[in-house]
Amino acid sequence: YSEFVTFPIELYEEKVDYKQVPDPDAPAPAEGEAPKMKTETIRTYDWEVVNKQKPLWMRNPREVNTTEYSEFYKSTFYGFEDPLGHTHFSVEGQVEFRALLYIPGTVPFELSRNLFDDKSKPLRLYVKRVFINDKFEELYPRWLTFVRGVVDSQDLPLNVGREILQKSKMLNIMNKRLVRKTLDLIRDIKEDEEKWATFTENYGRYMKVGIVEDPDYKDDLAPYVEFFSTSSGEKTTSLQGYVDRMLEGQQKIYYVTGETKKQAEMVPAVEAAKKKGFEVLFMTDALDELAIQGIADFNEKTIVDLGKDGVELEDLEAASADEETKKAKEEAKKKEQEQLKEEFSSLCEWFESALEGKVRQVELSKKLEDAPAMLVQGAYGMSPTMQRYMASFGNAQDQQMGGMDQAKLEINPKHPIIVALNKKVANNESDAVENAKLIYDLAAMTGGYSIADPAQFAKSVQKLLQDRIADEDAQASGGAAEVEVVE
Repeated sequence: YSEFVTFPIELYEEKVDYKQVPDPDAPAPAEGEAPKMKTETIRTYDWEVVNKQKPLWMRNPREVNTTEYSEFYKSTFYGFEDPLGHTHFSVEGQVEFRALLYIPGTVPFELSRNLFDDKSKPLRLYVKRVFINDKFEELYPRWLTFVRGVVDSQDLPLNVGREILQKSKMLNIMNKRLVRKTLDLIRDIKEDEEKWATFTENYGRYMKVGIVEDPDYKDDLAPYVEFFSTSSGEKTTSLQGYVDRMLEGQQKIYYVTGETKKQAEMVPAVEAAKKKGFEVLFMTDALDELAIQGIADFNEKTIVDLGKDGVELEDLEAASADEETKKAKEEAKKKEQEQLKEEFSSLCEWFESALEGKVRQVELSKKLEDAPAMLVQGAYGMSPTMQRYMASFGNAQDQQMGGMDQAKLEINPKHPIIVALNKKVANNESDAVENAKLIYDLAAMTGGYSIADPAQFAKSVQKLLQDRIADEDAQASGGAAEVEVVE
């Protein structure tokens, strides 16, 4: 507690030393030989200064070099590697305090297994260089629990407690100043590509938590969150990186959800977006999704989920055309949609009947290209990833939210499978219902949903293969018979 006080604290302690002296009990040495020696223990008592370490934060930052900062971090916070960065500052005005904050080079041990371990103590509060406590949660937000540092106030009494801080405005002021300085430090680290890669890997999730738990800082934290995308390969990309690569005239940032990057790539809307040149972000866990929804827009670009009902890909060609051309294209598109709606309206109604209890509605898709169908959620519906996350907290919540999360099925009227199914339904063919269920299961699987009956899905696929092989065998047999007749 008194490690850094200015007065020397001395401990009266025993010191043990060892000295080599001639052994009086040994026989006399021969001429020319050295006498035999023995080790004698010498005990002395003296006062020893125990608080030799100087409070580095009390010095002028200009007088402290990088090595001193690093050594202080290692000795005070038991770090083994140099920190990624530090900030050393003093605040004057309504509240006066000095602070020295570090971002560790590696994840603190207690946080390596638990993102918010109770044993993690980011800041140590000192009053006039006397250690008071390291458990003032109100002093620093939870999403910065990975930071390590000291805060020293000259204004607080030595017997300061949580109640005293809560009743004063001091805590709120200190909190805001500390957070602001930490964000400045993170911004500086971002300028070093190697350090930023380490920071993102170690602490990127904390930035996303900050957006979810502390909306006041969402605009400050948005530049520091990164996600996988269709253009990022095995690395992640920032929102600014996405915006820099946007097509001319593009006004929306697109994303899809999935449990893994590979699964997110399977979402049918991704292929449609890529064909038009749009980059798509991948939200690969519930925290990603919560964070991106919390941001909502970035650099005046709206962030939209391609897995939501009513979301269409932008028509940049039409947007850049003159008014007359734009109007003509809109009318042609509207006419085409009306024709398709009339042609497939019966199929949509039939689909809803065949999939009763599985989907809330079936309609024609305006964004699908290669896929026959996809499942989408309403504006307030939860993605499959979020549904599984919520379900992990218990059935009560799952049942309570279940009604609003029944998906809508969008079908692609230009896909050969849907065109063929439309004819089957018109001809009342017996296997139409089974085909509809198979299309639904495929849409669920590619959209990241769990298939309700995997065994039935396997049987349907097996039957489809058997019918296909049987048709090929029949065609082959028919061809052989025809050859024999000719002969």
